[in-house]
Amino acid sequence: MTLRSAIAIATVAAAAGAALAQQTTTARGVVFLDRNADGARQDGEPGIAGVAVTDSERVVLTDERGNFTLRIDAEDAIISVVKPKGYQVALDAQGLPRGYYIHKPNGSPDDGFAFRGVEPTGPLPGTIAFPLVPVDEPTSFTAIVFGDPQPYSLEQVDFFRAEVIDPLVTAEGNAAGAAFGISLGDLVGDRLDLYGPLNEAQAMLGVPWYNVYGNHDMNFMSGHSGVTQADPDRYADETFERVYGPPNYAFQYGDVHFIVLDNVIWQGFDGYRDEAVDQWPAERQPQTRNYRGGLRDEQIRFIENYLAVVPKDDLVVLAFHIPLEMHGEGVHRVPELTELLGALSSHPRTLSLSGHTHLQQHWFFGSEHGYEPAPGAGPNQHTQADPARFPQPVHHHLNAVTASGSWFNGMRDEIGLPHTTMRDGAPNGYTLVHFDGNRYTTEFRAARQPADHQMNIHLETNASGNLPGELDASSTGEVVVNVFNGVEGDAVEMRIVPNPALSASSMAWTAMRFDVRPDPIYAATHAREQQLPDELQSSWGLPEPRDSHHIWVGDIPAGLPAGTHAVEVRHTDLYGRTHVDRRTFRVK
Repeated sequence: MTLRSAIAIATVAAAAGAALAQQTTTARGVVFLDRNADGARQDGEPGIAGVAVTDSERVVLTDERGNFTLRIDAEDAIISVVKPKGYQVALDAQGLPRGYYIHKPNGSPDDGFAFRGVEPTGPLPGTIAFPLVPVDEPTSFTAIVFGDPQPYSLEQVDFFRAEVIDPLVTAEGNAAGAAFGISLGDLVGDRLDLYGPLNEAQAMLGVPWYNVYGNHDMNFMSGHSGVTQADPDRYADETFERVYGPPNYAFQYGDVHFIVLDNVIWQGFDGYRDEAVDQWPAERQPQTRNYRGGLRDEQIRFIENYLAVVPKDDLVVLAFHIPLEMHGEGVHRVPELTELLGALSSHPRTLSLSGHTHLQQHWFFGSEHGYEPAPGAGPNQHTQADPARFPQPVHHHLNAVTASGSWFNGMRDEIGLPHTTMRDGAPNGYTLVHFDGNRYTTEFRAARQPADHQMNIHLETNASGNLPGELDASSTGEVVVNVFNGVEGDAVEMRIVPNPALSASSMAWTAMRFDVRPDPIYAATHAREQQLPDELQSSWGLPEPRDSHHIWVGDIPAGLPAGTHAVEVRHTDLYGRTHVDRRTFRVK
């Protein structure tokens, strides 16, 4: 069976089973080679065959002349081309991909939205043309991943630039050498007029930038009238669509296929709307938490339809906002986990990325959750690398560090920037995902810190009256280590390195114990900042500590000689890389 016939069968089956309620029409177009990169088709610029085009549910491939035909919603659709390997779609001046056409003949509903939606597009054109420019695209590359930039004001956009963007900017583009970037939703904090300044900041890194829709990116007045009450979520993303295009889309880079999904379901506006947004009384603000995580049936079909044309040995990466699982409230997870993992089971190499929680955590889902690649489908990266820990194929989900940390809270430093440590004790920052063919590694990067800052080491003593990092010779101490990118099952070891003046050998490495608990450094910082004046609490006070799922604990023995020594900690991560850090302490 050819790829084209496979996708045709998948599309027909999906359409037959969906029993579409909306009226549809036919969109026709062409995907062509834009030799001079001017965005318009001239003689000598041929169509490109075998390129996927989608309305975020159905997927078709272009024919030998680059032409496509696609059934779409007659009143509300976005048609996009899936960027194939070795090509780039049109980009605007800020690096935002523009490989899509919005079809909303009447525009967004005039529903009193706080932020503008899509203007009327008029009748569907006879031909929709998507230009592709050939690019040199290596199979080894890096992507920058920002969880939740989420500025609520222009001041916080400045924090985002200073803490995350500025250290990455170079004359050549970005210090990470990244091919592109992804922001995992909550691009802004309800203030959708901040999309412009945010996009300008991200554009400084000089690469294409892909964006995910989050719950704080909602046009949250959607659903307050008869137009939208029946399905409040339908029009909640209208401003996002105007600025970024489809909230559900796909693109390929090298041997990796990225599928971006909107997994936030808005349940309706319930706020006060008699005056302009910035004049709303604080006690009558809308409940912007009136949402839940979830995926619709058409999104699962989109994944299935697209994966029908993706080679089995390629890597599939999903990006969405709300994580697949979380320790806590039900709205902060995706209940359609089994359906999603069932759709992904066609491919043995998968990864997904989310933000939203302002925590850092890795999850692994196997057959008990619905992820069951067929025998002989190919190797699973983690089963291949660590069969003792992962005897069966797993889907790896990374709930990633956020750029805004604890929503840009925390005491200001000497240049006026908040430390904004996350609630699990990890610093704010970003993730680098390094791809090599169909394999990947993830790397935690702390904002404004060197690349090797991968853990915090804290010492506690069982004796009262000691300063931090100070022990009595007769007392024992506990070492608590927060390994920011750590995963339960990683090897974390410690040893005591005596003062050089003693001419003594370092002690042997001993395994540390994995433990789920609040980070003690963050807890102490939170307690101190609770003493701030009331007028500073709203913007400087940290949120309550949360259990951290990357804490390890070890013991400092009694009887160490007086003097200053070091405790050294070694972490071997999920990918076999080793990180070592140390902290000095004093024995009285």
